[in-house]
Amino acid sequence: MNPALSIFENLPASRRQALHFVLIPLLWLSAPGPVMAQTYAPGTHEIASPAGDVRVSSGFVSHLGPHSFHAYTIMFRPAGDTTWHQVPIVEDPAEPELTFVVARTATPDFTTGDALVVADAAGIALIVARLQYERTPYDDDAHVGASAYRLMQLEDESRWILRKDDTFAAPPGRSVEQVLASMQN
Repeated sequence: MNPALSIFENLPASRRQALHFVLIPLLWLSAPGPVMAQTYAPGTHEIASPAGDVRVSSGFVSHLGPHSFHAYTIMFRPAGDTTWHQVPIVEDPAEPELTFVVARTATPDFTTGDALVVADAAGIALIVARLQYERTPYDDDAHVGASAYRLMQLEDESRWILRKDDTFAAPPGRSVEQVLASMQN
């Protein structure tokens, strides 16, 4: 017998059987889920570009196990400058709402949302891909939609923002990871 289980050896059979109903579900709940890709692992990631450097800080937010997620914040340091700017995401420039965190979300089975910074000669963009569905992420008609946010500086405030530039729907059957991987090419 496994030495770790020997403490149950002297229990009556009915008690050992009752423990199975308690221990097995607990072991099942604590078992690691499937491994999924994540664009930015916890920590700080720097991306160089001709316009300047982007820093993505990723951190884990523990929220009742399966509802946990990773939060990303974006910072930008223009070329030739020493100041890092916290960069908010702006859906509509006419609205004052600023979002400073992007979340990477998932079910126990697959990613439902993630983001990727793309830096090239054309500039810097943040691509946010999210699974869109009516009732649950497991719906047959669930599909990935993505939004592109372009890094720009507001002249009146000298503030750097990621302004919504475009939205698109991925072809049916594509995962969040596949959509983001296609943006890297």
